[in-house]
Amino acid sequence: MTMQVIYFVLRIIIFHSSFSWKHWVGLIVTSSAYWVSYHQLANMAKPTYSDEGELMDGGSDMTTGGICG
Repeated sequence: MTMQVIYFVLRIIIFHSSFSWKHWVGLIVTSSAYWVSYHQLANMAKPTYSDEGELMDGGSDMTTGGICG
C-alpha cells in the first residue's frame, strides 16, 4: 500500500500532465483487491474462542497450499 501512495504522489507532482481519472480508478480497483484478499487470509487465520475463553479452533494453517499458499 505504501508503494501505491508513493507512486501516486510522484505521478501527481512530477507527471501531472499525464495523470487522469483512470489512475484513480486503477488505485481503487487494485487497493480493493488487496484489501479483500488480506482480510480473507486474516479471517482464516483468526482463532476461535468459546464464551469461557477456551480455544476452540486455532485457525487455518497458513503454510498449507491452496488459497493460503
